[in-house]
Amino acid sequence: MNIRQLEYFLAVAENLNFTRAAEKYYISQTAVTQQIQSLEKELNVKLFNRTNRHVELTSAGRIFVKEAESLIKHTKEALERTQIASTGYSGALSLGFVKGYEQTSFSRLIQSFHTFFPNISLFLVRDNTAKLYTDLINRQRYDIIFAVKFHIEKYNNVNYKVIEKHPLIVVLYPDHHLANKRSIKRSDLKHELFIANEMRNNRHNGASSIINDSINVGFMPNIAKQSRDVETILLMVSAGMGIAVLPDYAIKAYTNFMNLVYIPIDVEEEYIETVAVWNKDNSNPSLTKFLEILNI
Repeated sequence: MNIRQLEYFLAVAENLNFTRAAEKYYISQTAVTQQIQSLEKELNVKLFNRTNRHVELTSAGRIFVKEAESLIKHTKEALERTQIASTGYSGALSLGFVKGYEQTSFSRLIQSFHTFFPNISLFLVRDNTAKLYTDLINRQRYDIIFAVKFHIEKYNNVNYKVIEKHPLIVVLYPDHHLANKRSIKRSDLKHELFIANEMRNNRHNGASSIINDSINVGFMPNIAKQSRDVETILLMVSAGMGIAVLPDYAIKAYTNFMNLVYIPIDVEEEYIETVAVWNKDNSNPSLTKFLEILNI
């Protein structure tokens, strides 16, 4: 069995016509017929019922359509990976990601890149959003970062792509008066004390996000505490020092943390976006390869 036989089989299965399948590959009808017969002999099944006027797939043939498509896809991917590896392409890529993002499909992206480009060394660093943006924009550390989207449009020297949208979750201590609700409106939080993520005097902080979202529904939030890591935020919430509003990915690893209560905000538009961000004039060829994996 070879990939050409599978392609001929799929062409006949699609058209239910040996002549049109032959025309597609610029070969004779006899050649197509011989390849199909060889395939049937190897599989020891009949793939088509054929008369002078009619061609139809057998039950086995209908099943084999999906199998042939899968075989062709995986064979081509294997060839591509082998050819890439044979070129010996090597390089290095420095990649930063926001704390908690390891709980998403991010690992599969890294795995895919490593599979296609095994000779590119990856340097992965987990940090808070503010530090990631600062280091990328100042060209201190990263080729590309994965972080929460904050005012990226204001920077002319970076490109970005939205990767995922994440619902926002309100985190409460069990005795909180809202703890029994199935969902919470933003306006329900008007009189609460907030514990913010990455509170800093710059535009890339969780506090500014809480402030903006709260102002949109008519109140100025009271931000009582702040921390750069999720674990400390959850500890302060569990101690009754306030509540927190966090994206779902940030708390996936802590759903049983200190008997806290997690309640979604009940507006579909209430979400936060994670983005891939890189400098426009970054000439690192390894970054170009990584952007290919992101389909950019």
